[in-house]
Amino acid sequence: MNHRHLTLAAAVLASAALVLTGCGTGSTTGASAPASPESGAAGASSSSPATAGEEQAVAIGGLLVGPNAAINVGIEDGTFAEHGLDVTFNSGLDGPAQLPALTTGATQFSICNPTSLLIANDKGLDIRLVSGFNYAQAREPDFNGVVVKKDSGIESFADLPGRTVSVNALQTHGDLMIKAATEQEGGDPAAIKFNEIDFPDMLAQLEVGNTEAVWLPEPFLGMAAQNPEFEVMGHPFYEVAPGSPVQMICAAGDYVEENPETVAAMRDALTDLSATVTADDSAVRAELVDFLGMPEPAAQAMSIEDFNTEIREEQLSVLNDLMVEYGMISAPVDLEAVTVPETD
Repeated sequence: MNHRHLTLAAAVLASAALVLTGCGTGSTTGASAPASPESGAAGASSSSPATAGEEQAVAIGGLLVGPNAAINVGIEDGTFAEHGLDVTFNSGLDGPAQLPALTTGATQFSICNPTSLLIANDKGLDIRLVSGFNYAQAREPDFNGVVVKKDSGIESFADLPGRTVSVNALQTHGDLMIKAATEQEGGDPAAIKFNEIDFPDMLAQLEVGNTEAVWLPEPFLGMAAQNPEFEVMGHPFYEVAPGSPVQMICAAGDYVEENPETVAAMRDALTDLSATVTADDSAVRAELVDFLGMPEPAAQAMSIEDFNTEIREEQLSVLNDLMVEYGMISAPVDLEAVTVPETD
């Protein structure tokens, strides 16, 4: 499958942070934003992001991981407010709950991974792709990788069949890319024994031998690299599809249809935010200390994802095909149909 070896240049953006509350015009919380027609949250049908100088209240759902910290920069520096948005970040939902929260109106936008987006549409749910968010590196070292013990005998993806490999969730991005990288190196991906472990628990479980390899993003990957017992065996995203999307901004189809101006304002705000943090990543790294409790030296040394709001159709097509190949979806999803078109 030669289309896997993409060499597209990745647009570079730095990650940002997310935890300070009570600053700027938005907030970070583990709870959903208040739902009311007046605030523009759940049940709202107004197509305008703001009227008479008021900001439209919207909630963005996402996991408590490094790249999602970018939202806090936009809250604190007023980027979202400049586009008429009063943003609340909801980190209280786990991955599987993100898309249902969109359909119920608990959140208006979600930082979702593309596999979840495609699976949802394959199952008949109307979830739309609003914009890109963060991407795997188109170079090494990537921001995510497979970590093993140095004495494990696992030297490449071809060594993973017959081994237990931990990902944060099955039938999603981590195991998909590991399967593809393993097959690419001549191994049998069906022989890999995948299990689920939360990211914060993976290194401890690897250390005591409850798993033989773990797939980790930053900042956990950097923590592993600092332990002399561990080594990063490989970077599956880079091996399979450099620069592929890791997380994207999604919304329910009904919300997109009823609130086109708010959706456009969100995309514009994220585009401005990406430019801001790309120009200077020092604030991003400083925020990671607060957001994830990282030691400052680790935050400074951490590999940063590529962020961009563009939608990379070629890489998405690779994921689409891989998901069909490995039985995650029944047929390729019509990417054009699920993507919200840009407006002038």
